[in-house]
Amino acid sequence: MFKIYDDSGEVMGVLPLTERQQAILDSGQELVVIYHTPQLLQNMLGNRSGSVVLVKSGEEIRTKTPAATRQFLDLQASIKAAREPN
Repeated sequence: MFKIYDDSGEVMGVLPLTERQQAILDSGQELVVIYHTPQLLQNMLGNRSGSVVLVKSGEEIRTKTPAATRQFLDLQASIKAAREPN
């Protein structure tokens, strides 16, 4: 899990990144993460999708799309809650 920072240096949340995604960021390239609600959860959570742009700045991973990143983090939290037993 990696902390994601906004432009002001505040932590927005954490995201898992694969080794390949980490390598892209480490090489100085932008990483675009495309997301959508899993099909089996669309009835419960709605059909949400979008993309997030991440860059590495020093040792921090920053978002270039804070509003989309917040939506993605909210979706991830909703997915986790939906999958947890009551």
